[in-house]
Amino acid sequence: APTNGPPPAQNWDFPLYNWEVMKADGYSWWRKRLSHMSEYFQAFRIDHVLGFFRIWAIPAHNYSGVLGHLEPCKPITIEELDSNGLKPYLKRLLLPYITDKVLGDRFGSDRPSVQEHFFTKGSSGLWEFNSDFSTQALVAKAIEANAFPRDIKMSASELRKNLFELIDDRLLLQDETDPSKFYFTCHLHFTTSFKEFPGGREKDRMSTLQDDFFWRRQSWREEGTERLGAIQGAAKMMVCAEDLGHVPPETFEVLDELGILGLRIQRWPSSGNFGDPARYSYLTVASPSCHDCSTVRGWWQEDRWRAHELFRCFFGGNPPHNCDDWVSQKIVESHLNGNSMWAVFPLQDLLDMWDELRSKDPSQDAINRPGATEGVWVYRMPMTLEFLMKKDHFNTFILNLLRRTGRLTPF
Repeated sequence: APTNGPPPAQNWDFPLYNWEVMKADGYSWWRKRLSHMSEYFQAFRIDHVLGFFRIWAIPAHNYSGVLGHLEPCKPITIEELDSNGLKPYLKRLLLPYITDKVLGDRFGSDRPSVQEHFFTKGSSGLWEFNSDFSTQALVAKAIEANAFPRDIKMSASELRKNLFELIDDRLLLQDETDPSKFYFTCHLHFTTSFKEFPGGREKDRMSTLQDDFFWRRQSWREEGTERLGAIQGAAKMMVCAEDLGHVPPETFEVLDELGILGLRIQRWPSSGNFGDPARYSYLTVASPSCHDCSTVRGWWQEDRWRAHELFRCFFGGNPPHNCDDWVSQKIVESHLNGNSMWAVFPLQDLLDMWDELRSKDPSQDAINRPGATEGVWVYRMPMTLEFLMKKDHFNTFILNLLRRTGRLTPF
């Protein structure tokens, strides 16, 4: 996924679907898979449903993930660059921005050895990577093989990090198979190249053109409608889509038109400060948290100011310092009372409603923290189902809560 801030982006290292080949045989791979799944399940969730509309396509040699482009995509043309006064700067836009000062700031006393081994002075006056190190994959291969001067004092990991960041410091990409197509980088405004770009008018035009490229000119309604429609018709299962993050407006429209449920996490609204379960549309799944974030109680510790703001917004009065069990009960009940077809809760948020069942440390209750590689996907249910079945007071509370909110009524 691209980044809307500084690098790196998210590189999941997945191959891309060949949608044209899938379309040619009526999406039979999807249909067979889902038809078999329907023998066991009545509903399924599509993770990152945006991938059915468009995908962030990253060259295999770019490990950081920022030198990718949206696919499918309406590219930037040379005519557009020319009409915006940017064509004379084409080489400057395409190359990493590496000056004497940049090398000195990054490598300090190691600069002479790094410069001699990895770089060549270009005709524009900027330093350019030697062809043996022009991609992050080539740099990684060289460093893993210790193929760099021994007099470099910087650690191999720090050397790799700095060279990777220099490779990424560019404004425009040229398509590797069609040189007539260009793509602005997603992190353009955070590059040294942009900060040092000459000329106010051209720089403003570039910024406007990049903003238009990512947020206005693209539309994936046709792709999303066809692909999601094909898999929706493959089996008689309810479909739920994870539609969080920076989602183009046509995504919500297509999901509504197809009757696919969207996901609503209260602290991650598409607009405003918080989602309001009472205002969610019927075709949604409501939850106060999910596997990709902390539990409500954990969030209360991480971002107490914002959690207190949520309490004042929905329940009024002064919030307690900590997320006590009665607070968890209020938050769960507000979701059950909401308009969403489904209200789904992580087990941790349910256990937090009952003081004796709470974990000692809510920071350990999160399942995943996107971007982290340590201490994730290790959460395990801290008690058996047999143990929970014996907690009569807790189970009666849950039952009464479901009755009170109308969630036991069959449809």
